[in-house]
Amino acid sequence: MFSKWFIRLYIVGFLFLLFAPGIGMLFDIRTTANLYGVAEAGEPPAFSANRYISGEFQTDYDNWIAKAHAFHGDFIRLNNEVRFNAFGAGNGVTIVGKSGELFEEKYILEYRGLSSEWYQTQEKMDALISDLKEIQTWLVAQGKPMAVLITPSKASIFPEAIPTRYNYREQLYEEPDRAYHKLIAALDQYDIPYVDGAALLKGEHPYPVFATTSVHWTPYAALTALQELQRTVFEDAWPTLSANNYTVLTTPTDTEELDGYQLLNLFSPHTRLEKSFYVPELSVSFPVGCNKTVFFQGGSFMWKMINLLTESNAFDKIFSVYYDQTLSEHISGEQIDFASFSDSETVSCLFEAVTQSDSVVFEVNEQYASNFSSGFISHLAEYIRSQENAENGI
Repeated sequence: MFSKWFIRLYIVGFLFLLFAPGIGMLFDIRTTANLYGVAEAGEPPAFSANRYISGEFQTDYDNWIAKAHAFHGDFIRLNNEVRFNAFGAGNGVTIVGKSGELFEEKYILEYRGLSSEWYQTQEKMDALISDLKEIQTWLVAQGKPMAVLITPSKASIFPEAIPTRYNYREQLYEEPDRAYHKLIAALDQYDIPYVDGAALLKGEHPYPVFATTSVHWTPYAALTALQELQRTVFEDAWPTLSANNYTVLTTPTDTEELDGYQLLNLFSPHTRLEKSFYVPELSVSFPVGCNKTVFFQGGSFMWKMINLLTESNAFDKIFSVYYDQTLSEHISGEQIDFASFSDSETVSCLFEAVTQSDSVVFEVNEQYASNFSSGFISHLAEYIRSQENAENGI
């Protein structure tokens, strides 16, 4: 039987959970635990009679107060803590694998064919590769080598660690129908240079390809891909990169090594999942008279490569376009934020960065092989066509 004190404590705790949000809003007490990867609630929605009559205000206010009420972040972290410690479960965003590996669920869904979001028809893939071929032809005419780098999904590197429950969900497409395989076949057909990092990094390696606590690849994996790009595509355009040795850290200097853990949004420290992190100490061998500029376009996996190249002073300039959000020049630190590729001035600015570069890399994770994530390829191809038409007086 439960003691009276336990029952009283339970009742007090239940009443606190029930009334704390309202009391907090009454006295303007805001949440004390910000959530990683979750946008802040911001200001309450503006009231107007028309929005109230239509019901739009009530909906917006309900969505706002769900995030803005007192102790919201604390309650979320408490719920995640119980799920993680009692059941070894994630929170629906970060998934805890069989061996403790942390996955972001969207990578599992794409790899297993459990969502139509990343399915790509052959017709659309052909159109995408046609634009890519047009870009390659233009770059080669300018003396600029180009390559596609396909970066790995953690789900495809560690399929054996994916929780069993995903075996029982409806599979919408089979493994051979993944956009990743269609992309590989199309790149081969159109003779477009590429490095398949997903295949390159499978199997046994001397250092981890993914940290247990991260959904992105390690510096070792990024360096391995860079070395393969230099060896197979950019032998004359890039310096030779190698690692003298690897510094072993128990606490990473790069927070990206903990991004999967941070997305769990727990109270407790990450020591239970902590592993050794291996950071390469780079050696760079420059060809005679090497003063080169490189252009990258891609997503989150791109940053590890750029960090390595920046720290090693491998290039005079390093341009990057992150999805459809930011153009950066990493040596000078210059950055331009933009809303989309639909603005002609923005595309012109990006095109100028491409023309200044001696080599071009389009990075795409195998999860996003269906569309290269942002539509940059089609916008760049269209801009090249418009420039050529203008030069030809069309």
